Amino acid sequence: MREIVLEENAVTLAENSGWLAQKLVIAGKRGHPDQSFKKRIPLPKGMPRLAYTLLVEFKRIGESPDGNQIRRHRELREHGQEVHVIDTFDDFERLLEWAEGEIKRISDALRR
Repeated sequence: MREIVLEENAVTLAENSGWLAQKLVIAGKRGHPDQSFKKRIPLPKGMPRLAYTLLVEFKRIGESPDGNQIRRHRELREHGQEVHVIDTFDDFERLLEWAEGEIKRISDALRR
């Protein structure tokens, strides 16, 4: 599957599942992941609003990030941000499932 088709299908799935998808284009900075996906963590009234964020780099099957992307991904990870490199739609579906579980876990923990 072409990278752009994978990305478009992933964005559609995420948006249909309640995620905010944002294409990342940052002037003067190369190597940023393709998309940011955000979903609000449900918390009781009175608690601050929190969102779970996924940064995703889409690649053709078997393709790896280039040097600029590797450096930028490392920088983001050093600052506490997860970056996921995805090359199949099934992998993206699994990533969203995992993230939904993390959102539930965080929400449950903060409700105690």
